[in-house]
Amino acid sequence: MLNQKDEEIRKKISIELCENLVYRLNPLQKKETKIGALIAIKNLIKESKINDPILENCLIDAIIDNDVEIRLLIHQIIKEIANPHIIELLKIKLNNDETNDSVRKEIEELLHSF
Repeated sequence: MLNQKDEEIRKKISIELCENLVYRLNPLQKKETKIGALIAIKNLIKESKINDPILENCLIDAIIDNDVEIRLLIHQIIKEIANPHIIELLKIKLNNDETNDSVRKEIEELLHSF
């Protein structure tokens, strides 16, 4: 019973955290705000060893940002924390109709680096 309650609390916190990160990763936000959110995601995944696919989805969804520097930071983070789920998400993003050609090319290069 306690494990189920802990899991529900973790999911609720994760959802609230990701909503905050999605807001901060909005392409209309200032670069500094987006960088802070990306560093937080990296730290949560890598340093805290939080195994949360929602955080990974936030990271991959941000790869379509218009700012090249932000995309390069995302690439660096992905390379640091790469795992099978992140690679699968990249493949999905690659085949997404919303992804433009230049971002597709970047994703393909990123996938080839693994």
